[in-house]
Amino acid sequence: MAETAYEHLNLRGWPFNIVPSEETAAVWVGRAQLHRRLRMLLRTASRVAASQIVLLWSGFGQGKTHALRHVEGLAQQEPDIIPLYVVTPRAIRSFVDIYRAIVDAAINVGVLTAAGRDLFDRTGGHVESDLERAVLRMAMYSEDDSRMAASWLRAEKVPLWDLKNIGISQRIESSAHAIDVLNHLVHVLQRAGTVRLLLLLDEVQELEDVGSKPLSECTGGLHKVFDRNTEGLTMVLSFTTATQAAWRACSASGASTPARLLLRSLHPPSAPWSRSSTRGAPSSPREP
Repeated sequence: MAETAYEHLNLRGWPFNIVPSEETAAVWVGRAQLHRRLRMLLRTASRVAASQIVLLWSGFGQGKTHALRHVEGLAQQEPDIIPLYVVTPRAIRSFVDIYRAIVDAAINVGVLTAAGRDLFDRTGGHVESDLERAVLRMAMYSEDDSRMAASWLRAEKVPLWDLKNIGISQRIESSAHAIDVLNHLVHVLQRAGTVRLLLLLDEVQELEDVGSKPLSECTGGLHKVFDRNTEGLTMVLSFTTATQAAWRACSASGASTPARLLLRSLHPPSAPWSRSSTRGAPSSPREP
């Protein structure tokens, strides 16, 4: 058997990676109370119909990404939950960039193929929206059609003639259009209400550096998608404690009812931020 690079240290691999791998994220050591909270989050996402926004924060290097990836792994074992782990992109210009990151996550983990087949079984292929036509193409048609539909879904500048050949009317070029397509995507992934979507959005503090207009547009876009999906959607927004502007934007900008927040922290700050509730559910106790 070949010797590994760290065998002389009695290690299978380097244990101090900044970003957790799929293997290391599956491991949870200590922090029993936090682990119970994460499992409670999964139970709520699965059993409570009302949609919810969850804010997860801590200082740098406290384990936010590990916690999100661990929840993702746990959710993948649940047949009625689709988890999507998304890293907030840097240098965001508009909500389209956030939309594109979410779509990339959905395509990369392969959930659109199963959703497209389910859509075909339910509709016989008779659909109305461009999003539905694109998902059907990705799941049921040729490799070329699938690739073209995926490019459109990623908001790439696909020639209009090629789009019309697969039944799609226009490119995704505005934030308003991206919000509308993402809303339809959530519905398709939920498969007529039989599946819950768990959106794990990491590094939300990146929004703090984009300027007031893009910040308002991005957080407002997320809130609009949330408000249009009153059931079966859990958004977990993770950011560092120091980025107070990101917290204020996530909790207020564009939300019709800002109190619909379930706050959780890895290392609770001294400031009294811990008000919490979910849509249609009673407020949960303050964190200790």
